[in-house]
Amino acid sequence: MRMISRKRLRHNISPPGALLVPLALASVLSLAALLLSACGGAGSDSGAGRTTSACGVELRTEAWDGFKAIWDEFEPAGEVPLERAAAWGATPSCRAWRSSMDAQSPPPVRLRNWFTAAFAGEKERGKPIKASEGRAAMKMSYRYSQDHRAAIDSLLVILARPDSLCALAGRIAAWGDPENLPDPLVVAFLPTKPELRTRQDTLIIDTGVLAAGGVRQTMSQIASLAYRTYLAPQPERPDKLEGEESLAASFSRLRTEGVAAYIEDRLETYFKGDHPSLRHVSFIGRDMAYTAKDMIAYSDTVLPRLMADPQALRRGAPAYARVLAASGAFSKLGYVMAATIAGNLGVDRLKEAAPISADFLAAYQEAAALNPEPRPLPGQLGHPWYASARPFAAEAYEPLHAILARHGP
Repeated sequence: MRMISRKRLRHNISPPGALLVPLALASVLSLAALLLSACGGAGSDSGAGRTTSACGVELRTEAWDGFKAIWDEFEPAGEVPLERAAAWGATPSCRAWRSSMDAQSPPPVRLRNWFTAAFAGEKERGKPIKASEGRAAMKMSYRYSQDHRAAIDSLLVILARPDSLCALAGRIAAWGDPENLPDPLVVAFLPTKPELRTRQDTLIIDTGVLAAGGVRQTMSQIASLAYRTYLAPQPERPDKLEGEESLAASFSRLRTEGVAAYIEDRLETYFKGDHPSLRHVSFIGRDMAYTAKDMIAYSDTVLPRLMADPQALRRGAPAYARVLAASGAFSKLGYVMAATIAGNLGVDRLKEAAPISADFLAAYQEAAALNPEPRPLPGQLGHPWYASARPFAAEAYEPLHAILARHGP
């Protein structure tokens, strides 16, 4: 779901975010019960639009509360005073969201115009607003959140419970060193474009994503985004590097995207049919398995030749990274590898292998060898969706594993 990522969720070699978006919690309540002991018990301290927990996760809803207040007060008139839009934009959550867009940070006048565009009856009032980039998306998102505000309020009550916040903290910490997480880790909800974003210590979630996806799915997406952002930060873009460094960076990104997709439980992603854009988001295991099959075959052909010649590797590794990006293989092949490890060797083995690319590759090689012979077709009924995955050929695997081991995580 590339409408959900760190900047924006896309399957490419730009910094990942969101999805993308870009989810898997079997049961919020049952998992929360198990995690309370790990958190040492849970308490909360609530302020206006702010709920903290003993587990280091803070939920912020002050921008959502301000959005509702603006809508109730100014929707009948059809326009928001600039100073009110500016005050809303200065709330901590809204400020984090605006600054996450860097040079594109929307000024107060744009926030005001988005409200005006979203208010019902704009055209009838004779105040049509000149179309501009992003306005249609924001109008749709504002209206969707407004139309589902009761459901959003109810879901936020569940998320604000201490056991839910501890469940989220435990889910994230299971995939890396908790010392790398900000303290507190802030999770902010407000109407934005249908996406998840990050800004320093804050994860920013569109309230429409919550309304259309529900608590369980949104918690999985948050955990995935936190893993990408804090527990598995990415090196420089692999297509901007050369030789062994480029190849190692490609597999670091592939590993991170694959584990993030597994945490997200991406194949289970579902959004309600009434969301104007997210209703079209779906992920099909058969498609991912075919991409993985093709990319492994391509790697078995290309990588041995490249790795046998340092000059060829210097030039060819960035091109290999671009092929991974163009085919969507960073996420698709990565997800197949992670799912194969978890399905055939267990989730604990995936967690052990997740921090280091060489370990991840070795675990995949072992797990893929356990898939049935003859290999089923991708997506064939009666088999797990990843059952068609094959190990890398030995002539590709062995030198590749050595390169990954030399270049660290």
